[in-house]
Amino acid sequence: MDLSWTASVVFFLGCISAGGGFYFYEKSKIRQNGVVWLPVTAIALMCFHTLVAGIFSFVHIPVGIISIGIGDLAAALFFWYRIIADNKRQEYFYEKTDVLFAGILLMIVAGFAVQRYGTDLQIHYQTTDPQNHLKYAMNIINDRKVYGMYHASLNNALVIEMLSPLSEVNRYYRLFIISDLAMFLLSGMMFFAVIAGYARTKFLKAAAWAVTLVYMLGYPMNNINLGSVYLGIGVTLVAYLIFMTDGFLRNEWDKRVGIALISLGCLGIFLCYVLFMPAVFVGIFVTIARDRFMKRQLFGQDTVMLFLAIFLIPCAVGLFYILTGTFGGDVSLGSAINTEGFIYKDLYYNFILLMPFSLYGTYKILRNRAADSAVFIAATVLVSMLVLLLIGLGGVASSYYYYKNYHPLWLVMWVLFFNGIRYLSKDVKGILASAALTALFVLGMKGFGIEERIRERNERFAPAVDSAIDSNIFVFNYRSLRTSGYSADKLALYDYVYENLLPEKYDVPMAGPWDDVHWYEAITNQRHEHYYHWFTGGEEFLEKIREKADYVLVFTKSDSDIYFEFREYFESLEKVFSNGAGFVARVK
Repeated sequence: MDLSWTASVVFFLGCISAGGGFYFYEKSKIRQNGVVWLPVTAIALMCFHTLVAGIFSFVHIPVGIISIGIGDLAAALFFWYRIIADNKRQEYFYEKTDVLFAGILLMIVAGFAVQRYGTDLQIHYQTTDPQNHLKYAMNIINDRKVYGMYHASLNNALVIEMLSPLSEVNRYYRLFIISDLAMFLLSGMMFFAVIAGYARTKFLKAAAWAVTLVYMLGYPMNNINLGSVYLGIGVTLVAYLIFMTDGFLRNEWDKRVGIALISLGCLGIFLCYVLFMPAVFVGIFVTIARDRFMKRQLFGQDTVMLFLAIFLIPCAVGLFYILTGTFGGDVSLGSAINTEGFIYKDLYYNFILLMPFSLYGTYKILRNRAADSAVFIAATVLVSMLVLLLIGLGGVASSYYYYKNYHPLWLVMWVLFFNGIRYLSKDVKGILASAALTALFVLGMKGFGIEERIRERNERFAPAVDSAIDSNIFVFNYRSLRTSGYSADKLALYDYVYENLLPEKYDVPMAGPWDDVHWYEAITNQRHEHYYHWFTGGEEFLEKIREKADYVLVFTKSDSDIYFEFREYFESLEKVFSNGAGFVARVK
């Protein structure tokens, strides 16, 4: 067995033993739903990996499947020692309907994978985001350290490195797709975990199935179609934090375990996507503070210590890596949030049908003084969106960052929607009142021309006035499934470079569109930042090619501006491989 296989086995055994140890470690005297705790265990383990990687990288211990696997084995020793020494283990129950639904979700994701990527897992994304995230994951594998918002990239890197003995480097994108599909499945499983505890009747169990499926077909599917890996994982972390916070406040499990798991989730969300962090942190803070206030325990040392235990480590580790790895040089918070990008945009149509039940669910939760953090996270997300909208209309923030918040909003609205359904049979008047409020909202938006005014100020924030059907997220996702995948000819060029030139240590930059360069670098595992012609300008780029490159990959399609600018030079080179997308040529 070579070193790569040994490392993969160490990591796999570490994950299984640590995950199994945590799963069976007694977290509560109450029997728990075994299916529900499967995604919770997976997410907790991912967040543990984030913590361990942050510590290891800080003290200059190489980050990879061996070091993380050893960390998992150490955690496993603790859990299994406590299980054996205390002669206690967590008791679970397994409902057949939950097991069946988990199997159905798995089959749906598998069917989606075959339809979207084919049996050979070919690249099929709508944006340039996934090429960057594959590259970030490869950077962690190459550099053996983490930086910036690394939670999603780290877990992609660990999956890729664990499965790497099964694939050549220029096929690692298939392992990346497998990781992305696993996160898509996890998003549905974690959402179901949040609402499953309320599904105590046959009607509510059926409703939980339906709501989970519709939820997944919305923004989670949109996310995987576009390839915004961090958004999907970030929203799943929000669902995890809702589950953990609510259970903690209901005293469903051991206090220390609850605090540790909430803190790990907060670290995960901070280092997955910092844009979500303020709203989620404030939402959790308000939820816990409200609970302590109702128990007349808000102003006490225990409350201060509780908040420190939850937020101190996530804030310390998160701030260190965000400040040292994300902002700096030419990148500031102001310049970052003012950057536009491609994202699905719909101002409010997708939420109209959700609103009556969601509003009613919110009303009943607040009236019953129930522990439900979704209410307060929804409120803080909406406040943050309002702030981004106002400063965006003033030109300070982009619509790209504003619309990213619709992903967590979709989650909390569906959680509240399900809460509205479970109270449905008890109070028809409440549903009618919520429906009336929804109607007033729509009439207000139309009557006062709010959407049109927003469009007049900045059309990026309201690009589709009066197009509810065309802009519907389900229609958008369906149309996305019918788009073509990444060019096979381009992949063939990459394969030629990787298989024939890189083994000889040749330097082979690309001359082509900027939105292909990162795929090329990620797939061939090269880095050519110093060649990027959109930074240096065409003449300087050409000079660097002449001075430093051994070969060059040239795209010749209409979007390859650099080729047409210097066509005579590129065509004068000796071509060693060519196809419909371009050619590879010898420079020296």
